[in-house]
Amino acid sequence: FSQTTSVGAVGFINRINEHRKSCSVYSPQILCRLVYNKPVERTIEFGKNLINHYSTTTFFLYGSQLGLSGMPQGWGFFHLFEFPLILIGIAVMIRKRLFPPILLLWGLIYGIPSSLAGEAHIWRMMTLFPLPQIIGAVGLIYFSNFWKTKIIKIAILLVITFSLLRFTLDYFTYFPYYQGSYSYYGFADLYHYLKTIEKDYDNIVVAPIGMNFNQLYIYYLFYSQYDPRIYQLGIDLDRSVGEQNWV
Repeated sequence: FSQTTSVGAVGFINRINEHRKSCSVYSPQILCRLVYNKPVERTIEFGKNLINHYSTTTFFLYGSQLGLSGMPQGWGFFHLFEFPLILIGIAVMIRKRLFPPILLLWGLIYGIPSSLAGEAHIWRMMTLFPLPQIIGAVGLIYFSNFWKTKIIKIAILLVITFSLLRFTLDYFTYFPYYQGSYSYYGFADLYHYLKTIEKDYDNIVVAPIGMNFNQLYIYYLFYSQYDPRIYQLGIDLDRSVGEQNWV
């Protein structure tokens, strides 16, 4: 767990020390240690992360704020039209006692593993699917049966169609530009080019900076189709360990 944000992060320890230092100016040291310590801070951070897994902002408005979210900018994890449908679905399922214990347990515990590592993230929140869609489908069926006029049904269809169309356009046109820097999009072109000139050099150094990722060698192995057996045997290979224990 040394690479998870709530266990080994330097900022986590520094934050505790800063609070203790400020507190000790006006209060007894023992009180400061009692209030500001690793178990307390981890519990608070875990609680915030868990709450964020049920945040309407995360789900419907802006998604994850971690950058590498897998969603176009300005999109939550769900469509906006799903919000009222899920609310209606929850109300209907509670009133008609359609919530089996397994669904309730599913919704309550899904965020626990992810909360140990950080705030809500789309890749770690996949375990929730398709529970919201099941509930939203119940809401859609109830709403459609309640408002049986053709105009209302056409309006619902138009809203859903427009939202799906807008997301599709954003995902396939705008999203590649927005997410490109987080997905290290340039390495395919880089290594394909280096393959054509590597015979002219004794050494080629690839040293990108500011990418917050210390395993960039994996892109070289992938795009150059390096023999995995040779790599695993460590032939002509120097291994180094970074500050965060990445190999």
